[in-house]
Amino acid sequence: MQEQFKTPVEKTLYSYFPKEYHHAVAEWISEVSDYDALYMHLDEMVDGVKKKIKSDNKLTS
Repeated sequence: MQEQFKTPVEKTLYSYFPKEYHHAVAEWISEVSDYDALYMHLDEMVDGVKKKIKSDNKLTS
């Protein structure tokens, strides 16, 4: 069964990033707010999630 995403931002970012990074996507969306993310360019959203992934990897290293 396919997951149902609530917003266009969630749908876009969850489909862009592999499932192993979906926790970082969820954290980034909760920090930025889905409403604010709607007004960002896709590359800004992707960069924000990549920074979140990078910082998470530093914490576990």
